[in-house]
Amino acid sequence: MNAERLIKLADHLESGKLGHAEFDFGIINSGPDGTDAIDPTVCGTLGCAMGELPILFPDVFMFISKYGASVVCRRNNSSGRWHQDVCEFFDIDGNEQNHLFYPHGQDCLYYGGIPLNGGATAEQVASNIRAFVAKKIKDAETAE
Repeated sequence: MNAERLIKLADHLESGKLGHAEFDFGIINSGPDGTDAIDPTVCGTLGCAMGELPILFPDVFMFISKYGASVVCRRNNSSGRWHQDVCEFFDIDGNEQNHLFYPHGQDCLYYGGIPLNGGATAEQVASNIRAFVAKKIKDAETAE
């Protein structure tokens, strides 16, 4: 787990200065009418925590259009495998990614935090990220 990057994302989500006009935990990056929005600077765009990655880490991530949706991928990866890119960047596995970045994907007993639905706020997602990092650190210390 890359705790530093995860905490940087949590800080960003709590800052109130997001790259999208509206936080929507269920949408990576979309225009106000639900259409694909590659440019998050367009007024009225919606985005989730993963949708903030190209804003927070612009040298690493970008938006691409894939399967009729705007997704996040690494700049050096034109395949659009955003799931893999996010996992590798944060050094997490698929289950951990689900817990941190998808509505109804939380395993709170194993990873901490609270259950989140599509209406979760940026602050709630940030809190889950912090709880996840704290639990992983505690579990690693206990295992030693």
